[in-house]
Amino acid sequence: MPSGPPRKCGRASTRCAGRASGRRCRATPPRRGTRRPAHRLRRRGRKAPIRPTRVHRCREPHRVRSHDAGDAGKPSQGETAVKLRSILTGITCAAVLGACASAPTRIEQLEQARADVQSLAQDPLAQQAASRELAAARNALQQAETALEQKRPREEIVHLAYVAGRHAEIGKARIAEATARRQIAQGQAERNRVLLEAREREAQLAQQRAQQAQQQAEVARQDALSARAELEDMQKQFSELQAKQTERGMVLTLSDVLFDTGQATLKPGADLALDRVAEFLRENAGTRVIVEGHTDSRGSEEYNLRLSERRAQSVADALRMRGIEPGRFQVVGRGEGYPVANNATAEGRQQNRRVEIVFSDNAGRFAQGPTEGEATLR
Repeated sequence: MPSGPPRKCGRASTRCAGRASGRRCRATPPRRGTRRPAHRLRRRGRKAPIRPTRVHRCREPHRVRSHDAGDAGKPSQGETAVKLRSILTGITCAAVLGACASAPTRIEQLEQARADVQSLAQDPLAQQAASRELAAARNALQQAETALEQKRPREEIVHLAYVAGRHAEIGKARIAEATARRQIAQGQAERNRVLLEAREREAQLAQQRAQQAQQQAEVARQDALSARAELEDMQKQFSELQAKQTERGMVLTLSDVLFDTGQATLKPGADLALDRVAEFLRENAGTRVIVEGHTDSRGSEEYNLRLSERRAQSVADALRMRGIEPGRFQVVGRGEGYPVANNATAEGRQQNRRVEIVFSDNAGRFAQGPTEGEATLR
């Protein structure tokens, strides 16, 4: 079938399409004397007569065709114009869509390359240490800018921006290398100058160093004497306090005679011992103490623990009333867990009912700290 928009035939026929192919339309009766179509004459080898073009009009929707056999199968001028307009419209739409799709928007790599190249160009040493890298970076960046203006593919722009950024990084590395070399040279020159001055003043400096060493030795000797005297003084004071040297350091034991049975209130007889402890702590500001309360095994474990805590707290309160800062001592209730004698005898139970004061060194360090989880600051 021929292409193009159909036209309605003027006659009511259902087989009008035969005219376009050279067949007779049945809706129009043949006239006598009508010659056969030209294409049939050509098939038989006879020459068709030349006659004016006659347009067949019928009511069937088919293409308007010429009865001239030479024009069979050729589109009309209107059909050609329609096809050209359709093709041009499609090409225009494709070009617009392609331009919209390929037009790059904001490219982060290009912006970063701009910043890197600008940073390299602003460096005072760029022209001296990295002139070639700077030129290469600018060239690659210019190519990327041109590709962006020409709306080239994004991959090409990103690649050029990457090249510009790498040249900028190489330039910065060149500058860093030149800076390091210059610093090394300056350091070497300074070292040579110092060595020269040292050779010139070698004798004088050696004498000064000898004097300094002698002074340091004298200071160390004085410090040793002072530390020894301080240690002897502390030992004397501990002896006056009747403190004993143990694995945990110096420990002063206050017996239960300072408390009434089952009570935690100190008796007046404890004042002398506590006055000595307070005086010792005032003279040795770096020393800290741990106040530990202990009981015998009579009574429940919980009762003994509370009683030992109250007695230790009474001793700590007495030290606080004598001007000792609360931050310099700890209060611990041990209960019946750390006996020093057998609880089966009255004498052993009396020895176990006690309050111990453990002293640190002048730096506040204990030989063995309190048991984890039992020491509490008060």
